[in-house]
Amino acid sequence: MTRWMGLDVGDKRVGVSVSDPLLILASPLGTFPRAEAEQRILKLVEEYHISKIIVGLPLNDDGTENEQCVKIKAFCRRLSRRTSVEIAYVDEYGSTCESKDLLKTGGGTTGVDAAAACLILERAFNPLQSLE
Repeated sequence: MTRWMGLDVGDKRVGVSVSDPLLILASPLGTFPRAEAEQRILKLVEEYHISKIIVGLPLNDDGTENEQCVKIKAFCRRLSRRTSVEIAYVDEYGSTCESKDLLKTGGGTTGVDAAAACLILERAFNPLQSLE
């Protein structure tokens, strides 16, 4: 069976999540420094037999792309040169804030980027969820 990977790409860190084989649940895999992220992601793609990478884009309120989206797409272009796995994008608007809130109610704030990657991946499982 195949799995998807979710990425929350920031300037300093990249949060990574992975789906279950049925594409129902997302689990955090970790947060990596941006300088190491590409290599770590490629290893995880092989280890988990990833068939698709879902990357969050922090679109503006009107749905347009901003400077951060340009940086994220540049990171993904570099990644795509090293893997044949399809890379797709979803609107991640609010995912980091939402993950911080979820982690605070759970008693901590560590792993915010990996938690945001889970939310990004879950939005890809259910595209209607991102319209709420």
